[in-house]
Amino acid sequence: HFSEGELLVDGLIASLPPAESVVLLLSGSDPVHVEAALALAGQGGLALGQLPQGCYDPAASRALQAKGGTVAAPDELATRLIEHLFA
Repeated sequence: HFSEGELLVDGLIASLPPAESVVLLLSGSDPVHVEAALALAGQGGLALGQLPQGCYDPAASRALQAKGGTVAAPDELATRLIEHLFA
């Protein structure tokens, strides 16, 4: 779906069906979206961040981790994503 105007990421995350959705906060992600990702996780979705040690910009991953979220290496992120979506 395409639309004109500013992309409202938090609104987009909130509109996802939680049980079928995963938000990945990879290197360079904006930490402002951590709360929306955690809200989705609280409804049955999954929010994951890239392990800060492997990031060029770990701000979002550190913010997610500080709020009790899960961070992992890329291979573990892929495993968790598959487990969530195909369990």
